[in-house]
Amino acid sequence: MTALAFQGTVQFRRGNAADWTALNPILAESEMGVELDTGHIKIGDGVTAWTSLAYGFTPGPTFLTYATFAAAEASPPAQPGFVRVTDDETNGGQATSYFYNGSTFEWLVSV
Repeated sequence: MTALAFQGTVQFRRGNAADWTALNPILAESEMGVELDTGHIKIGDGVTAWTSLAYGFTPGPTFLTYATFAAAEASPPAQPGFVRVTDDETNGGQATSYFYNGSTFEWLVSV
């Protein structure tokens, strides 16, 4: 796949959940619609009305924050989710983000 250079603004269709439901539009294939009041996103297929589309994404990830990786391992989240370690001793003291899949921590990024 060839990389494309892009300059400009990408803007998605947006509105409150009640407005989306009332209008019930059909989004074009791969067109994204955002509920501003809930943060939910739906992606169109070109044929299905808004109310019949499944949500593509829920609001951005919520990170549980731990001071150290050892603390995260000692008391992992109750369910899968994103984890931020502010002083990751396993990564030179950098802040690091992980995804906890319910049994192990998967490294995402160091910042």
